[in-house]
Amino acid sequence: MKDMNLPSNAVSTDNELMLELNEYVKNPVLFTQVSGNFSLMQLKIMESIIYQLQDHINYRLSKRSFGPLFANVLDEDLPAVQNGDLLTFQIPLADLGVPRQKYGELDTACEALMTMKNTFYEYDPVQKQEMRVIKNIFHEVRVPTTTVTADGTPQNFASGKRRKGYIEIKMVTECASEILSLRKGYTEHLFGVPRICHSARTPRLYNFLSAWREKGERPFAYNDLKEWFGVLRYNASRTKIEKDQFVKFAEFKRYCLEPAQKEMKKLAEEGRLDFYFEYEPIYKHGKTRGNPQSILFKIFDGPRGKVFTLKKRKDQLYSWLISNWQITPEDWEIIGKYVGLFPLTEVESRIEEIENQIRINKPENIRSYAMKILTKWGNQRMKDYEAFTARERQREEQEKLFSQHSMSGKAGHDEYLADLRAAFDGDPEKRMKYPNWEFLCQMRGIK
Repeated sequence: MKDMNLPSNAVSTDNELMLELNEYVKNPVLFTQVSGNFSLMQLKIMESIIYQLQDHINYRLSKRSFGPLFANVLDEDLPAVQNGDLLTFQIPLADLGVPRQKYGELDTACEALMTMKNTFYEYDPVQKQEMRVIKNIFHEVRVPTTTVTADGTPQNFASGKRRKGYIEIKMVTECASEILSLRKGYTEHLFGVPRICHSARTPRLYNFLSAWREKGERPFAYNDLKEWFGVLRYNASRTKIEKDQFVKFAEFKRYCLEPAQKEMKKLAEEGRLDFYFEYEPIYKHGKTRGNPQSILFKIFDGPRGKVFTLKKRKDQLYSWLISNWQITPEDWEIIGKYVGLFPLTEVESRIEEIENQIRINKPENIRSYAMKILTKWGNQRMKDYEAFTARERQREEQEKLFSQHSMSGKAGHDEYLADLRAAFDGDPEKRMKYPNWEFLCQMRGIK
């Protein structure tokens, strides 16, 4: 039997320890690209580390520092304790959503974390050459226990001790700096996804594909994808495959791609995730069978994702207007009304046109000049919008009235059309009966 990483049911989706998926986190792209056949419990631990680093990541980004997160670890306030070359993170068990009956699974996950490795290159000054270095990502995992309760009495457990409610994860600073570096950027995704998934493949692909969400699609070499999933392993020189858990594409598709794709789409449709993916195998020379050369992932926003994407574009527009036009919060309230009523692309297009006018006319006060033009355009568009909505209301009323006459039979319908014809021809009584007779006649083609 294959050593498959079967879906885990560690935590039910209705567990009281579950957190709401209302918060986005920034995750270094390099960390999402760490290869391995991880369980859901391991993914929760790794995600909790990223969550604790959010303030630190945001600080780095505010300083436009896109290198290792711990380059100046002694000079910065970290959510981890440094002792020599090690960083220690404390992760509350409640943050992992682990009830007492699942502690055994947590222990197994912690033991497996000790085998996670990271490969990178560094220059050896002694041998004066670049060396390929392989290091364990996690140096040590501790599960603190106590033999007494908070009031000092002995623990009432068969073992005589009880966990303190957190685990300690120790990472080698050098290795943490490599895989938690921002040099390849970061991706934003919802926090807590492993908690609502049954397949460990789902949160892995969700985090991984978040980096290419705006582009909408991304191809990946087939063997590279299998290696990232931890189901294919090369020898040290990468000249030979030592392990291939799924030799046939049909197997890889069945156990890796399809469970994640189906679960992610279901969660996106329910509004619990913001996007889902479809995939397409790409073959060489027109082939359609066997193992593909690559896999093309196509990314689609769900209802929640569309809201997130729109909000992000609004935030980007706001930041851009502050930087380029020096707009005030009061200015943004005005622009916000336009963004709320009209398609964002239309507002962005108008702002681009104003930018062209600014480059040509070179006004002394850019903000005043730009806001004057934009406000004039916005006011006119709002008038057009109000006229449009009024016409839509008339149309709806007309359709309702027409439907009522139609349901009353042919005689009633004919009488209605005759009344409109009389109003069109100048009958004052019929015009009083149908105040919007002009619109109604136009709708029914009476000329």
